[in-house]
Amino acid sequence: MLKKIRILLIGLVLLGSVSTLYACSVCGCGDPLQAAGTVHSMAGDIHLGLETLYLTASAQSDDNPTQTESLIQKTLNTIVTFSPNNDLILVALVPFIQKNWNLSAGNDQPASASPIGLGDISLGLRYFLVVDMDMKNKGSQNFAVSAGTTLPTGDENAVDSNGNRFDQHAQLGTGAWGPYAGLLYTWINNGFTLSANLNTLFHTVNSYQYQFGTAFTWGAQAQVHLDDPFAVSLSVEGRTSDHDISNGDSQLNTGGTVIDLTPGLGWNPVQDWGLYGKVQLPVLTNLFGTQTVGTTVLIGTQLLLR
Repeated sequence: MLKKIRILLIGLVLLGSVSTLYACSVCGCGDPLQAAGTVHSMAGDIHLGLETLYLTASAQSDDNPTQTESLIQKTLNTIVTFSPNNDLILVALVPFIQKNWNLSAGNDQPASASPIGLGDISLGLRYFLVVDMDMKNKGSQNFAVSAGTTLPTGDENAVDSNGNRFDQHAQLGTGAWGPYAGLLYTWINNGFTLSANLNTLFHTVNSYQYQFGTAFTWGAQAQVHLDDPFAVSLSVEGRTSDHDISNGDSQLNTGGTVIDLTPGLGWNPVQDWGLYGKVQLPVLTNLFGTQTVGTTVLIGTQLLLR
């Protein structure tokens, strides 16, 4: 039963969208390494996961204030996690992305683009510094550190319907390295879990002299194992980001603060396999300039290998 609860909880906390969500200046609240889970793993565990992700965003164009850029993004993430020992979890995430970008007419020519392909691969690790087991209550307290980076593997040179390179946020990749680091605390008791995380994210300057704003993200989550094979979770997740910089100039319609309320559901019909879903609902936004962020929907599956 303990093992089954652990598998289900790992599935519930997987958002795994590091390289896709964090390519948006106001998207991607919470833990950038949620694919590693909040639960202490076991040596030799390998988890394979697939996720589908859907998100929308829009912003006033920084080049022409009469125009609005809108984006719909669909992502398929392939996730592999491996625990070489009881305290360390290694994570690799490979995103395949389709984006639909549109630039309204305003007082200039409209444009559109639909790039599709590999995004920025993410590599990370989570190391548990403290694991205090409570066998009587089938629980534990854990404290872990996280670190990793996205790699500039996604194309950033695509052009729109007018033959011009379009907005950096609509490109498949950032063209930059994206290191991140964070802290995680988890308390587990009889199938009930509370977790909290705090993280910082940074991007280097790419070849087009564009740099995504430095961001701080955080999250707090409650999870409960209802009855075999179901569990539910509810999270409050936030992100605060600086303005993006292009050729030394701040991009007025980038950055700001977003707080999401995120309900989740997990289904674990067999011991080593489960399904999960989450919906990120932006309940509080304080964005720079003129921007909107929509609901993010994620559905995934995970398999534990021995």
